[in-house]
Amino acid sequence: MHTDTTPEFSAIEFKGDAAADFLQGQLTIDIITVTSTLKFSAYCTPKGKVKATLFIKKTALGFLGYISQDLAHDFLQDISKYALLSRVKLTHLPINSAEFIADLNQIGANLHTFNEIYPWLIANSYPIITKACSEMFFVHDLSLDKSEAVSFSKGCYRGQEIIARMQHRGNIKRSLFKFTTISESILAIGSPIMLDNQAIGTIIMFSQRVGLAVLNRKNLTDKIIDGATGTELLISLT
Repeated sequence: MHTDTTPEFSAIEFKGDAAADFLQGQLTIDIITVTSTLKFSAYCTPKGKVKATLFIKKTALGFLGYISQDLAHDFLQDISKYALLSRVKLTHLPINSAEFIADLNQIGANLHTFNEIYPWLIANSYPIITKACSEMFFVHDLSLDKSEAVSFSKGCYRGQEIIARMQHRGNIKRSLFKFTTISESILAIGSPIMLDNQAIGTIIMFSQRVGLAVLNRKNLTDKIIDGATGTELLISLT
């Protein structure tokens, strides 16, 4: 039985002398730290909700980002509004699988086929946001505050005020967790996760019986239920 809900990816090219300045005001990462080696980042709404996550690298012409294919059009349409006055050209490109795999291998993967990408991303806690979960979570819910994906020292960017306020208050109620299941059921991205008949989280990614979920940390146990299928999920609490 098929047991994954792996999304396709698209590439977005950011070309022009002003590409770095433009992206510095749009993405959560400090774009100055981005080289030809992939780094992970987020693109948020002005209210701080994560609209998309993406890998990004520097190129000879500017920058190249890898994003979930089902969000590529919406992402490009939205971010293009802010590029109107910038000397930046944005282009939606088909994914070059060989290049994407090579780029991921540079950051520690050991991949040979495209089908290996999604399980590796899950194993290494890279939350790829798809349309089903777009604008549902803050960067802290995805545990991106613990990595270089979010800068708390650079200047303003979309959602920065809300993100900084959450970081300052420190009362983070949700986090990203890995889970496994022995069931062959297909678990839908965006599906609720239940504990004692109460929704306590959401499935973000799932492939080959492993996945990532955003969960409320209060009273969390290592066994919970997928609300859509009744499948038992084994949660890694470490």
